[in-house]
Amino acid sequence: MEPTGHYWYSLANRLAQKGLNVVLVNPATTKRNKENRDNCPSKSDPKDALVIADVVSRGYYYEYIRQATHFQRLRTLMNDREFWVTNSVQMQNRIICWLDVRFHEYASVFKDWTCPRSILHLKSFRLRWI
Repeated sequence: MEPTGHYWYSLANRLAQKGLNVVLVNPATTKRNKENRDNCPSKSDPKDALVIADVVSRGYYYEYIRQATHFQRLRTLMNDREFWVTNSVQMQNRIICWLDVRFHEYASVFKDWTCPRSILHLKSFRLRWI
């Protein structure tokens, strides 16, 4: 199977738990093979299954080894942390953009918009949308 998203994870664990041999293929390999097959990057379930079977038959796969529960949880926590850090940076950039557009002088008054005094001023503003 191709380990993209989170859909493969539960199935791979269940199959490994039942003693079946689970192999994974690199998504980049399947993408290249798909484009080489018919010179078209289109995607469909039958085509994906055929491409994955072809990649496995050529030996371009690796064995899935089920991790211990605490490593699985750690992996989930790391993925969640990465999501929230990225989301936080995006939100901060949006706020900075908004401040630059609405109050272009704000950065000259407050070097750091997250300081308590800046936050207090932002809360006290009665904002009207233009």
